[in-house]
Amino acid sequence: MNKSVISLQNVSKSYRQTQALDGVSLEVPPGTVFALLGENGAGKTTMIRILTGFLKADQGSATVLGQACAK
Repeated sequence: MNKSVISLQNVSKSYRQTQALDGVSLEVPPGTVFALLGENGAGKTTMIRILTGFLKADQGSATVLGQACAK
């Protein structure tokens, strides 16, 4: 059982010829203050959209509170 609040395992997403996320893995344990920072075009919004279920990752898996983000 994964005890992370947020978990991404080898998540990749591309839009046509642009690679937005390339094999991103991340674990955020309970009680952790987490900030998602990066330059424009770094994939922050794409990651949030995957975590909220608005986008499906091309590869990998994402969970929030143990629940799969993709249906």
